[in-house]
Amino acid sequence: MIRRACFSDIDGTLSFHDLPGHVRLEDRQAIAAFRQTGGLFGVCSGRPLCGLKDLDEAGVICDFYILVSGAVILDRDRQVISETPMDLQEAQALFEQYRDQAYIIVQTDRSDALYTNVAVEQKPPTIPIQSLHEIEAHRIYGISLVVKTEEEAASLTKAINQNPSVEGFQNANSVDIVKRGCSKGKAVTLVKEYFQIDKTAGIGDSYNDLPMLEAVDAAFTFVDSPDSVKQKARHLVEKAADLFQIW
Repeated sequence: MIRRACFSDIDGTLSFHDLPGHVRLEDRQAIAAFRQTGGLFGVCSGRPLCGLKDLDEAGVICDFYILVSGAVILDRDRQVISETPMDLQEAQALFEQYRDQAYIIVQTDRSDALYTNVAVEQKPPTIPIQSLHEIEAHRIYGISLVVKTEEEAASLTKAINQNPSVEGFQNANSVDIVKRGCSKGKAVTLVKEYFQIDKTAGIGDSYNDLPMLEAVDAAFTFVDSPDSVKQKARHLVEKAADLFQIW
């Protein structure tokens, strides 16, 4: 029997902040039907563990979770399959370098909150810190820099990728930074090997999804995605549910 798996980005692909309930009913139904046929479904996102509440509330069941751009991979029970924390000193250097240029989000192994450089009311809750040494008891998986424009994010991504120890992935007006060697694409390969998957499909909407789209057999994106993302996709669709009708 051929084992299939679908990988989906979250923000702008599966979950939408301005949508009541965040996840479309037809997307939820399509995922559930795919899983009932024996297919595996999981998310592949820059979000950390504490950023899954909207999916939980919508009743989206995953067989695996690729989080923080591949720095953390969890099974259905959210037990660790693979993890690649950042070096504390390297992360601290980035925090100090960009603290006055961007809104910084620090992703750790906490399941209930994010750490940030400024106090902001949002979900999941944020805890402002002045230094990463305040949280050295936690594993630091990634740092995101949120700026005002996509152009600024693109410039930051280029600068960050000159650092041989870390890698940055642009996601609209933010940059997700992880230890070099981590990526959504590498995580797809690890999940494929772990679950002995034969065929894969993936769907995402932005630049940071490119490594995932390059790693799957069938790549999907949306008709309104950036041109560079559409160029890497085999199929252009209106919504995530369309993937399961085609593939």
